[in-house]
Amino acid sequence: MSTEKPRKTVALEALVAFLGLLVLYHTTRQAHYWGDAKFILQWVENGRLDYYHVAYLPLAQVFRWSGSRFGLGLEESLRLLSVLCGAGSGALLFAAARCARAGRLAAGGATVLYAT
Repeated sequence: MSTEKPRKTVALEALVAFLGLLVLYHTTRQAHYWGDAKFILQWVENGRLDYYHVAYLPLAQVFRWSGSRFGLGLEESLRLLSVLCGAGSGALLFAAARCARAGRLAAGGATVLYAT
């Protein structure tokens, strides 16, 4: 049996998980999850650049620049970055669980617990 089909299956399932989480996170817009943009902006204004992961602030600058091209404000750009990172990490968790030979139900359950 080829190992190529299961990898494609896992990739497709992870993509579905990513899209599902993306829709969930973007549509719910829960302030206690995605309201951190205001605090991040305050930290940056006060010179506190060491709180988040080293790649977060450069990514935030890229999203700010690209978001302004599409009419998004700084806060909305940071919210979009948070949504994409949250959905991406959930999809990676699902894929890792599936690659570790967990069943779909177990991997999905872990992803749902992580997502909430």
